[in-house]
Amino acid sequence: AFIEQTKAALKKRELIKLKVLLESSPVTPREAADEIAEKTDSEVVQVIGGCMVFYKYNPELHKDEKKKKLQAKRLSDIKGKRK
Repeated sequence: AFIEQTKAALKKRELIKLKVLLESSPVTPREAADEIAEKTDSEVVQVIGGCMVFYKYNPELHKDEKKKKLQAKRLSDIKGKRK
């Protein structure tokens, strides 16, 4: 359940931060981060103390950006031709 929730959070946000309780964890934060990254197909950005940061690119989140850039380019091309 934890891995599925982590995958869902990465899909929605791309960049997430998780914390490990150092006192009760049987593994180091780095070991936990590496295992989580492997199971979620994400990248470990950093591990500091008990904080772990993960990143996974989601092209669905960038579709609108590409459309806006394309529209802006077309608009500038049209304006450039009018001069």
